[in-house]
Amino acid sequence: MDITEFLTARWDEEEAIARAASSGPWKVGTLYDRWPIVEDAVGYVAGAQLYDQYEHYAIELDVADAKHIALHDPARVLADLETKRAILDHHDRHGEDDTYLHLLARPYREHSDFDPAWSVP
Repeated sequence: MDITEFLTARWDEEEAIARAASSGPWKVGTLYDRWPIVEDAVGYVAGAQLYDQYEHYAIELDVADAKHIALHDPARVLADLETKRAILDHHDRHGEDDTYLHLLARPYREHSDFDPAWSVP
């Protein structure tokens, strides 16, 4: 697998996840004016307080975490992937230095298919 195939595979995975999520836009809100949640136009996406007749289950979400999740709503992820694919396409058409591709691969260095030769010093 070369670096182009590796990046394309990772981005295809991310795109599938983003397209399967609620469309957004996501924003930070609160549940019962108390607990931070991430919500879209339909309802909450992450974080809530859930109860049933037997026990109380708390799923707490920190405000900073809620902001981080909301920042990465599917529309933003898809736009980011479109930009990365444009960089890859530009590289493929112009045959420039692979450093940019190595930098784009950096976030995936823990992936089992990552080649250590792609590391940038």
